[in-house]
Formats: sequence, structure tokens, C-alpha cells
Amino acid sequence: MQERGPDKIPFRQDGAGQRSGEPPPTIEQIVARCGDGRLVDGSVCAKEFRLFLGVQSAATLARYANYCVVVRFAIRTAVLADITNEMGRRLGYEVAPAPYVVAGAPPPASGCWRRGSFELHVVATATNPPRVDLDKLFAAGMTAEGDRPVMRATARFAVITGRHDTTAIRARLGGHPHRSLLRLLTIDGLTRMVAIAEEVRGTDRTQNIRGILTPGDQTIRSLRGLPDAGRG
Repeated sequence: MQERGPDKIPFRQDGAGQRSGEPPPTIEQIVARCGDGRLVDGSVCAKEFRLFLGVQSAATLARYANYCVVVRFAIRTAVLADITNEMGRRLGYEVAPAPYVVAGAPPPASGCWRRGSFELHVVATATNPPRVDLDKLFAAGMTAEGDRPVMRATARFAVITGRHDTTAIRARLGGHPHRSLLRLLTIDGLTRMVAIAEEVRGTDRTQNIRGILTPGDQTIRSLRGLPDAGRG
């Protein structure tokens, strides 16, 4: 199949070309019109879909992410991974997407977000309760030292969930030796961060927003004092 350029991406911008009064296409319909419609590693579909996400507004990305939370469909884990990775790019990270996972399997990772020497291994999950393979996620930040694996000093982790209730994951992290390296965040929280980052782009506050994803004392309340991008 001949590869199409960015100008040939279906739905270049959300809703472009649709008739007045028609609802915008769902994220499933958009994927189906990219390449051969098969969202797999190395495919034209994957390339075109990621290019499509790259030209959408923060509000549209938020709508697509929430669709993945509410609506169950076969490739929603892969779609949500690409959406959250695009959000990572909007926050100023260099993003290396993880391989797509088989439908039904808990994702070990969605991607690795880098900035300088810092590496943030991210997994996004839409299931309720969240299904995350924490051992595989933490393994992504380890390196061999002699005959045993050790955690790299620059590695941190983030689990992005579709629901506000993270009780199940917190219980599993209770006695985990790497629990202090992991940040729990909801999709709503991440999308708000992206919206605010676009409002304050080019200022020193962008670094403060990225800092929320760094495990430590900061929480989403660190956004207090920043302009609320959700208000007109």
C-alpha cells in the first residue's frame, strides 16, 4: 500500500469536511480511515493516526481520551496510549511509544517520556478497576549491575487512570520498594495539565506543570495559581 503524506490524513482537523449539524467522527472511525485501519506497530495506520493527533487541540484530545474511558472497544488501550503520548509531547517531552499490546492484556507501558536525563515511564489504563502490570512497568527503569537489576537514578513512573478511584493500585503499592518513584494521575488531571501548558507556553510555569508528574511532594494541587484553561 502506498504511504500517504500528512496532507492526506483523513480528518486533518477534528470535524473537517463534515456536514453542518453532523456529530464529529468517533476516534474509532478516525482510526478506521487511517492507512488500512489496523493499528499495529510499524503500520501506516499508526503513523497517520499519530500525525492526526498531533494537529488536534487540547480540548479534542481530552474528548478522545474520555471516550476511551467511557466506551469499550477492541483497540481502546492502544488508542489511549497514543493519545496520552501526544499529551506528553505537548508537555515538552520527547516521547518514545511502547509497542502496542494485545487486546485484553494489561499494558506494561504506553511510552517513555524523556527530557534531558530524566525518563518517565508512563502507562495509561481505561479499565475500572485499573489493570496495570506494575512489575513490568518498574522493570523498564532498571539496568543490570553485576548479577542483579538495579533501578536507574533517572527513572520515574506514572500510572494514568480513567477513574478517580485509585484505591486498588494504592493497595498494591503499599509495601512496594519502588512506590516512591511512581505518580498516580487521572486522565482528567493530565488533560487539564496539557490545557494549562498551552495557555502558559513559553513561560517558566511550563516547568512547574511538568514537575507535577515527578513523584515527590507535589500533587495536582500544585496547579493552584495557574490560569484555568478550562474557563473562557
